[in-house]
Amino acid sequence: LPSVLISSLLFGASHVNNLFTSASIAPTYVLLQAWQAALVGIFLAGVRLRMNAIWPTIAAHAAYDLFPLVVYWVYAFRYQVTVAEFWWSTAFGAAFAAIGLFLLRGAKPSIIPMELKMR
Repeated sequence: LPSVLISSLLFGASHVNNLFTSASIAPTYVLLQAWQAALVGIFLAGVRLRMNAIWPTIAAHAAYDLFPLVVYWVYAFRYQVTVAEFWWSTAFGAAFAAIGLFLLRGAKPSIIPMELKMR
């Protein structure tokens, strides 16, 4: 579980680079995106470890990213965050994190096969 939490935080932190991609994106939006990505990272780790395959994780990430694209397109790309949006997004991300933790129940650390270890 510690490796899942660390990788999820790193996944969220990797979204901070969006501060530098466009002047029209508010810093509060990017921070919300990073926070939500960290929460969803737990879900993606659960999918990856439970299914032991990367493609379902890629599909889940793409599907998850599609939702905000549609929402923000409908609202004419208004990249400002209200307090209510922050709490709704946090609740949405926390729900995905809870599903990820559920998927991780009873998961055992995988063992690297001997032939893949560095010599």
